[in-house]
Amino acid sequence: MGVFMYANNFTPKLAETVSVEKMLVDLVPGFLKNKMDDLQSINTMIQQKDYSKIQKIGHNWKGACPSYGFHYLGEVGKQFELLVQNQDYKSLEDLVQTLPAYLKNVTIEYSTDY
Repeated sequence: MGVFMYANNFTPKLAETVSVEKMLVDLVPGFLKNKMDDLQSINTMIQQKDYSKIQKIGHNWKGACPSYGFHYLGEVGKQFELLVQNQDYKSLEDLVQTLPAYLKNVTIEYSTDY
C-alpha cells in the first residue's frame, strides 16, 4: 500500500463489529451484497478513469450506510468523495482494495436498543 492521504484521521479497517437494528435483519444481506456489487463497479470505473461516478457512489454510501448502522462505510463514502476531489487516485485504489476483506469479516450484532 502507498502513502495514504485520507482526511479527518480516517484509517481503513479490515473488520469490525457493527450494531444493527433488529428490524433490519432481513435487509442487511442484500445491503452487503449491494456494497460488494458497488466495489466491482468501482474497480471497473477506476480502470476506465471514470472518477465522477465513484464520487457519486461515495455520496450514496455517505448517506445510506449509517442509516443501516454501518458508520464506517459512511466514512468510506466520504473518503471516496474527498479522494476524487483531490485527485488522489492511488489512495482511492488502496482504500477500495481493503473493502472486500472488511465486508467479508464484518460481524453484525442485532440490537433492539434504538
